[in-house]
Amino acid sequence: EQMKPALTADEAKTLNAVFYTAEKRLAKTPSLCESFALIFVFLDQPAMAVRLLEKRTISPTSDWLFAETLFLSHLHLQCLEQLAHIEKRYEHDGETPFAVLYLRAQCLWGLGEKDKALEMIRSLIRVRPLYRSAPALLQAWELDHA
Repeated sequence: EQMKPALTADEAKTLNAVFYTAEKRLAKTPSLCESFALIFVFLDQPAMAVRLLEKRTISPTSDWLFAETLFLSHLHLQCLEQLAHIEKRYEHDGETPFAVLYLRAQCLWGLGEKDKALEMIRSLIRVRPLYRSAPALLQAWELDHA
């Protein structure tokens, strides 16, 4: 993963002002939570998105966005906890097991549990050969793990 350049003082000040404004707006209009969170994800500030999403209204979209932003923030243990909630909350959705497995494997890889992550991705590919970028992930991980 590439290191992102540090923000200048002016950039940090502007970003904090936008975040503060978003928080104030969310107090009046909670339905904007996901939209504001996505802005911070696109600004490469997933940790700020996580802070906003902690106050989200529970829904499939907000739960998945929260899990993804936890992962992007390298909060792998918290992401795994969120995935456990998602797994239970949306067990009736046929896509849930595949999506949970995909993100869980990435979290385990991030935590250094590479063998478990590889096995999870392999099992996913056996059932869904073209699931998201699982084949590319497997290839990259196998090269890295060799």
